[in-house]
Amino acid sequence: MFGFSYSMLLLAVNYVIPLAVLAVTYTRVGVELWGSKTIGERTAGQDETLKSKRKVLEHTIVGKVVRLRVQFS
Repeated sequence: MFGFSYSMLLLAVNYVIPLAVLAVTYTRVGVELWGSKTIGERTAGQDETLKSKRKVLEHTIVGKVVRLRVQFS
């Protein structure tokens, strides 16, 4: 019984908790980058910066999904 409990504790501490923290962090960063609004007039440079941020976010999401898919297949 102790061995199973110890294994579950290690699973939670080494895998589940860090995964949850990463998921929350990436979600907050994604919401901040995706939903950012410009104050005042938007210039062409600001539009390009916003497109670049969203592209980075999309690549990050795709990279994480592919990594998880490979890891668990």
